[in-house]
Amino acid sequence: MIEALDTCYGMIREKQYKVLILVDTRLAPNPPNNQVLGAFRYAWANIPDNADTFVTIGMNFFLEQMSTIFNRTFVPGYRKGFFVRTEEEAQSIIERRLKEIEDS
Repeated sequence: MIEALDTCYGMIREKQYKVLILVDTRLAPNPPNNQVLGAFRYAWANIPDNADTFVTIGMNFFLEQMSTIFNRTFVPGYRKGFFVRTEEEAQSIIERRLKEIEDS
């Protein structure tokens, strides 16, 4: 799991612009219970500077709460995390954020 994060974060760091991240947890199994907290801590503690907004589809309530805690703990400044149930909700958030970036 950490290796996958490192690969994704490496690709994000190569970009010279803000990156919006969409994760659909309905498409992947949950990580093993003994790895969840460590993976979340690692994910938020090592987030690339140009990662902007995170939209996660279908995350369960416990993982939403843990993600929110780690976001507040490890990520200063403007980083927003959204948890939604549908692709349509995710697309709406992404479109709104892209407009905000374009207008700034």
